[in-house]
Amino acid sequence: MYPQSLEVLDQLAAAGWQHILLSNHVPELPDLLDALQVRSRFRAVFNSATTGFEKPHPEAFRLARAAASPGHRLLMIGDNGQADAAGAVRCGIDAIWVRRDRPADTPDLVSAARILLSRAHTPSDRSPTTHEVPPLPISAPATVPVR
Repeated sequence: MYPQSLEVLDQLAAAGWQHILLSNHVPELPDLLDALQVRSRFRAVFNSATTGFEKPHPEAFRLARAAASPGHRLLMIGDNGQADAAGAVRCGIDAIWVRRDRPADTPDLVSAARILLSRAHTPSDRSPTTHEVPPLPISAPATVPVR
């Protein structure tokens, strides 16, 4: 779980967003969510290990859409440009791609939430789009004096 995950989930929930987790993961995902004490933050959880459909397969996104409250806008926030962002857009869902350019990168979820909240009233009569958010800057290690 990324460092900003809980903060962003709670901020978006306070703004009226409901969360659906759509993951290409192992069968133990529900146990991991319980151990992290985050499962209750999600309206629904879909895991490719149990559904048989990995993102970007359209059926994975159809399952998430079916679990959403009727009339609510869907938006995918994910760290994989192809499976998450491009897969969502192909299924008519807007996406925010929180990039990880290197394995050690941390996605900037706070910036993604700002984009989502600023687009709360985007008209639904347009083609879906992808917003790209660069990773958080890597902080330089603390300076160690040389003696």
